Amino acid sequence: MSKITRAFATVSSLTILSRILGFAREVLTAQLLGASAVADAFFVALRLPNFLRQVFAEGALSVAFVPIMSQMLTEDKTRAKAFAETTLSWLITILIPFCALMMIFMPQIIPVLLPGETFAPGTERFALSVDMARITYPFLLFISVVALMGGVLNSLHKFAPFAAAPCIFNVVITIFLLLAWAEPDWFKTAGHAMAYGLTASGIVQILWMIWFLRRADFHLRLRLPHMTPEMKRLLIIMLPAAFSGSVTQINLLLGQTIASFLPGGSVSYLYYAERLNQLPIGILGVAAGTALLPLLARAVKQNDVAQSTHYLSRTIEFCLFLALPTALAFLILADPIQITLFQRGEFTMADAHLSAMALMAMALGIPAFVVGKSFITVLFAHQDTKTALKISLITTAFSTSLAFLLIWPLRPLGVGHVGIALATSSAGWLNVYLLGRTLRQKEKFWIDDNCKRNVGRMLMSAGAMAIVLLVFQQITTQIFAGDRQFLRLITLGGICAIGGGIYIGLCFKLGALRWQDVKTFLKPVPKDPSIPIGEA
Repeated sequence: MSKITRAFATVSSLTILSRILGFAREVLTAQLLGASAVADAFFVALRLPNFLRQVFAEGALSVAFVPIMSQMLTEDKTRAKAFAETTLSWLITILIPFCALMMIFMPQIIPVLLPGETFAPGTERFALSVDMARITYPFLLFISVVALMGGVLNSLHKFAPFAAAPCIFNVVITIFLLLAWAEPDWFKTAGHAMAYGLTASGIVQILWMIWFLRRADFHLRLRLPHMTPEMKRLLIIMLPAAFSGSVTQINLLLGQTIASFLPGGSVSYLYYAERLNQLPIGILGVAAGTALLPLLARAVKQNDVAQSTHYLSRTIEFCLFLALPTALAFLILADPIQITLFQRGEFTMADAHLSAMALMAMALGIPAFVVGKSFITVLFAHQDTKTALKISLITTAFSTSLAFLLIWPLRPLGVGHVGIALATSSAGWLNVYLLGRTLRQKEKFWIDDNCKRNVGRMLMSAGAMAIVLLVFQQITTQIFAGDRQFLRLITLGGICAIGGGIYIGLCFKLGALRWQDVKTFLKPVPKDPSIPIGEA
């Protein structure tokens, strides 16, 4: 098993576990909260610190920190450790007052981020959003520290601990939600319970990361923050990356802002659809970025274009092998999926249909988002964040403008939120086009011919699978219209299994996937002597 394959497998498998746990949490959330005012408010309170965490902590900080850290580890472990400790100290020094100010001025911040009448001051959703956001905001500090520690471990090629941290996130929030269900008097609402669970999960994740850093003999200590040449370099790379590496999250936040102009429940419809849509994007995009970045950074430092091209090509193959059938399944089976997973308790059949329409629109962009993550990682490996920033500004402006154009004709039909989802997917494809054109023009390394052939074969296999899914979707309509939940689950699982079997079988038949590749994937790989500290 190659380094990129093993790293990708480690991160993606743990991310899959996290997503499964996340689905359990979302099913319970839908049952207890539905698309109510409490649900809308919690999703807003979740988005605010989570957005900054994804943009700065796991986005800009990771893409700027990991290449520098990886290169320094090959030269001087002591100096690399000092750099990590200085970065941690600056992070804590900046975020403590920032989080405190955000909590104090939350009543003034919510109207700016959500200017629509649905969340206007004086409404129930406004009061709940302010209350819950104040509870969740310390999570930004905690998870940012976790992200830095994860960047250190990733630089040491220890991918498992940080990839497993989201599992803790989902487990802790689910425990608090179950407490709210079992003991409703303990919390003001179930949404408040989840808000407390979110913050508590950040503390547990810090303890988790500290344990693994000590095992790696890389325990980080706080020191007085001071500006070093490495810190200046980090900031120069990080500031543009804060925007360019997080196009998807920025578009989702802006989509939530635009949804505040739509009827109540629109934020929840988009959220439930997004959670499903983020399954492949989260697993493949995060795994690609996490596994690919440190390997590309070392290859770039060694000026090894052949190795860099190999890493990029294999990553795109892995991503599209799963992204293409998933996107088609979400597009064709959106209604059965939403009904089977969420339609119970407070989440009605009408809610499921409206959320399914958003899922269909989002599914169109899945391949674009996972490929775009790989492309932008190439620019980050070259520490070219300025180009990435320019492209991100263009795609974000395009997404926001298109969303505003689409919601007005769709709003009278009660599906204005679908316009937001369509705009996000369209921006994803524009992002891929601009990134791909830039990589070719700048003569950065590119995908190899083998990757192009395999992707073409995957497309043919996915097309055949789509025909089968359409047939089964038509003949099982009455099952999903009924109220027998177990029968829905078995039917949906059977359809997906048949479609997936046909897709994988055709991939083998056409040569997009070979048994030799599977055998190689399962083989152990010896320790890499180029890594200064042991691997996980």
